[in-house]
Amino acid sequence: MSKPLIGVTTYVEPASWGHWGQVEAALVPYDYVRAVERAGGRAVLVPPDEEGVEEVLEALDGLILSGGNDLEPEEYGADAHPALRRIWSALGG
Repeated sequence: MSKPLIGVTTYVEPASWGHWGQVEAALVPYDYVRAVERAGGRAVLVPPDEEGVEEVLEALDGLILSGGNDLEPEEYGADAHPALRRIWSALGG
């Protein structure tokens, strides 16, 4: 019996490692992957991309919305709080 496929949403952040310079990367803290594995699932990282959303969701048995930076308040009809720092667009980065 195969393990359930659990999607974990990622977010786009600038990153660098090894010989790679500063590039945009689809990231998520590895604790999410470990938690899925401990629960008996297989983690599938889901980058923020409008294309193919339905296809990806249909292939998954579950989905974890991992979070990240603050959302742009305009996306949910609110004004920005003065303490708002870095924001994340719902469509990635």
